[in-house]
Amino acid sequence: MKAMNAASARPAAATCPQCGAALVRHQTDGFCSRCLAETSLLDDEFDGPAEDALNRLLPATLTDRPTRPRLGDFEILEELARGGMGVVFKARQTSLNRTVALKMMLFGGWGGAEATQRFRTEAAAAAALEHPHIVRVLHLGEHDGQPFIAMQYVAGRSLADALRDRPLPAGDAAQCVATIARAIEFAHGRGILHRDLKPSNILLDPDGTPHVTDFGLAKFVSSETTLTGSCQTLGSPNYAPPEQATHGADVDARSDVYGLGAILYHALTGRPPFHGQSPADVLVQVRERPPVPPCQLDPGLPRDLETICLKCLEKEPAKRYPTAQALADDLDRFLNHEPIHARPVTRLERTIRWCRRKPALATAYGLLLLLLLLLLIASPIAAYRINEARHQAAREADTARAMLAFLRDDLLSVADPFAGNTERPRGRNLTLLAAVDLAARNVRQRFPDQPLVEAGLRVTLWQVYFALGDLDQAEEHIHRAAELYDGTPDAPELQRLKAIESMAWMHHARGRYAEASALIEPVLERRTRLQGADHPEVLSAQRCRLAILSSSGRHPEAMALGEDLLDRARQLPVEHTEVLLRIWAMLLGTITGRGSSPGATTFRKKRFRSPKSGWAPNTRGRSN
Repeated sequence: MKAMNAASARPAAATCPQCGAALVRHQTDGFCSRCLAETSLLDDEFDGPAEDALNRLLPATLTDRPTRPRLGDFEILEELARGGMGVVFKARQTSLNRTVALKMMLFGGWGGAEATQRFRTEAAAAAALEHPHIVRVLHLGEHDGQPFIAMQYVAGRSLADALRDRPLPAGDAAQCVATIARAIEFAHGRGILHRDLKPSNILLDPDGTPHVTDFGLAKFVSSETTLTGSCQTLGSPNYAPPEQATHGADVDARSDVYGLGAILYHALTGRPPFHGQSPADVLVQVRERPPVPPCQLDPGLPRDLETICLKCLEKEPAKRYPTAQALADDLDRFLNHEPIHARPVTRLERTIRWCRRKPALATAYGLLLLLLLLLLIASPIAAYRINEARHQAAREADTARAMLAFLRDDLLSVADPFAGNTERPRGRNLTLLAAVDLAARNVRQRFPDQPLVEAGLRVTLWQVYFALGDLDQAEEHIHRAAELYDGTPDAPELQRLKAIESMAWMHHARGRYAEASALIEPVLERRTRLQGADHPEVLSAQRCRLAILSSSGRHPEAMALGEDLLDRARQLPVEHTEVLLRIWAMLLGTITGRGSSPGATTFRKKRFRSPKSGWAPNTRGRSN
C-alpha cells in the first residue's frame, strides 16, 4: 500500500516530452538525462517544454504573478537568467533591505541527489571565497523542499550576452581575462577548482568589471568532494579541457587555465574554440583537433595575444601556463607592451602534432615527399654528370685533333723515310729520331694555353723516345707531362695516374727500383679504389710491379704476383686478350731469368698450356 501511495504521488508523465524516451526512477518529469545533458552542454539557455516544467515544480507563490512571490525572507522581483539546471531571480531581502540574486534548482526537489549535491557544492565553494571579482554567497536556504542560494547581486549582464553583439577589442579582452585569472588564482590558493569557466559564468557590472560565478562543478583539491557520475559534470564541452571532457579525474589548476584561454578565444573572435552539431562532435574536436588560430578569423589581432591564447588551449596540460597567475602576468606584459613569456608554436611542432593525429596520411605524404626529394637531388647530379661527360668528351676530342695536327704538321711532314742509307734500317730510325726531336722542341710553343693537350703529347713523345731507346729525352717528357697534369685542376684523374705509372716504368728502365716501387704502389691503390681490382687497366698497371719485383731479384714475390695476375686476367672478356698476353709474356721472362730450377719447371708445367678459349699466346708481340 505504501508503494502504491508513493507511485501515485509521482507526476503522471512517464515519458520525456522532447524525445519520448521513458523516464526511470530519480529522473524529473520534465526531461530524460540525455535531453538535460545536451541542453546544459550546448546551450546556456533553457526554453521550450522546460518553461512548463518550471511552472509546475516551483511553489505556487512563485507563479502567482498578481502579488510578488516570496521565499521566506526574500521577495522575488524578476527573473534574471536560467540555464540547464537552475534559474536566477532578482530578489530583495526584506530583513536587510538589500538586493540579492536568488538561485534555485530548476526542478526543485525532483532534481535528484546528485543535482542537490552540486547545488550545495556551489554554495560551499563560493562561500569560502571572499574576493572582489568572485560573486559572494550570502545565504543557503530551503523553502518547502526547494533549496536556494542567495548571492551578491551584480547589475549588468553576462560576458556571453556582451559577446553576442561583437567581440571585444584586444586590449579589453586581455584586461578582462587577466582580472578573471587573478580571481581564479585566488580560488586555487584556497584549494578550489572552478571546472566550468565559460562566458555565461562571467558577470559584467555596469563598469565592465568581470565577476566569476557558478561554482556548481567546483572541486575541493584538499578532499575528494567532487561530482563525477554524470555527463553534466563535464560542463560545456565547447570550453572544457580534453582531460575533463573525457571524464578524467586528473584535473588541476591547468584545467582552469584552459577555460580561461577558451574565454579569451571567445572574447577575441566572437565564437568558442570548438563548436559542432552535437556534443559528441564537439568532444572529438576538443580531444583531437587544434583550434583555428584567432588571427585566421581576425587578421588584425596582435600575434602576442594569439600566442597567449593558444598556449592556454594546448591539449597537453604540461604545455599550458602552470598557474592562472602566470597567465595573468603574461597578459599584463602584453598590455604594458613588454615581451611575453609564451613561445609561439613553430611550424615544425605543428607538423609533428598533425603527424601524431593522422599517422597513415602522414606516412603517405612522407613517402611522396621523400620521392620528390630524391628526384630533386638525383636530377641535378645526373645533369652534372652528363654535362661533365659531355665536356670531357669535347676535351678529349680537342686533344685528339690537336695531337693529330701536331703529328701531321710537326712530325710526319719533316720525316724523310728515304733520307740516308735506305738499305740500313738504322738510317730510317735516325731520321725518325731527328724528326721527333724537331717536333718535341715545338710542343711548348704550339700549345701554351692548352696544358692537357701538351701533357698528352708529352706522354706520346715519352713512348716514342722510350721505344727508340733515348731514355734521357723520354724521362724529360714524362716528367713534364706529370707536372702538367698535377698543375691542371680539371685534369682527368686516370690520365694523371697513367703519367705517374709511366714515370715508374722510366725508373725501372734506369734500374732505380726503389723509386719505381714508391711511385707505382699509390697508383695501384688509387686505381683499385676507382676501377676495381680486376679492371683490365689495373691488371695492366700491375705489370709494372711484377717487372720491378722480377728485376730486383725478388723472384718468389714476383712468381706469386704473376700467378695471381694470370688467374685474374683469364677471367677477362676476350676483347682484353692483350692484357693476358702481356702478363704471360712478362711472367715468362721472369721464369726465364731464374733458369731451370725445379720451381720454374713445375710452374711451366702448371701454367704454360693453351687457354681454354683455344688461342695460344704470341710471345712475339711482347712489349713493356
